[in-house]
This record gives sequence, structure tokens and C-alpha cells, in this order.
Amino acid sequence: MAVPARRARELGSRPAPRLAAVPSTGRQRPRLRSRPRRAPFLFFSALVVAAMLILLASAQAIVAQGAFRLSELTDRADRLEVETDMLRLRLAQLSTPDKIAAAGRRAGLTSPTQVEVLGRDGDAP
Repeated sequence: MAVPARRARELGSRPAPRLAAVPSTGRQRPRLRSRPRRAPFLFFSALVVAAMLILLASAQAIVAQGAFRLSELTDRADRLEVETDMLRLRLAQLSTPDKIAAAGRRAGLTSPTQVEVLGRDGDAP
């Protein structure tokens, strides 16, 4: 936007305003700085810290649940191992020749009077 010539002459002929001198008291006044707004930064920082705390608490809860689950599974594995050992012992006790012969007699079986050993091809040796 152009300034008319007459207005330009008027502006050029005015003296520049001067600041009045202030007597010095020996102390300097603190300068006022244009301070950036801190509220958005503080809000953002608080939001980030809160999110990190929530994530940390969640991670600790997940780890604790995993530890409890591991403990339960370990206890179950121990119980199953003991049960397996008991069943193997019971199997060993029941598979002795004396127990098998007694079970056969109760079922009505008799011992053979004559035993023949056959060879590989089915013939007697």
C-alpha cells in the first residue's frame, strides 16, 4: 500500500520520540522477558509420566500373573510325577510272576502238566 507524498513528508519531519532518563538507584531492575507458556509443556510432561506409570504397573501385573501361573504348573507337574511313580510301583507289584499266577488261578486257569519248547520254525527241537 502506497503512502501519499504529503503524508510521507509529515512522517519524516516529526522528531523520533525519546525516552526520559530514569535516575539510577544503584540497583538494576530485572528485565521482563517474554516467558514461553509452561502450562502445555507441564501438561504434556504429566501425561507422559502418567502413561509410563500405567505401563509399568501393567507390566508388573503381567509378570506377577506369569509367576503365579508358573508356580501352579510346577506344583501340578510335581503331583503328576508322584502319581506316575506310584502307578509304576503298583504296576511292578502286580506284574510279578506270583501275582500273575494267582490271578490266573482265580480266573479258572490251570498250570500245564507238560511244557514243550518249540524252535523257530515251529518244530520241536
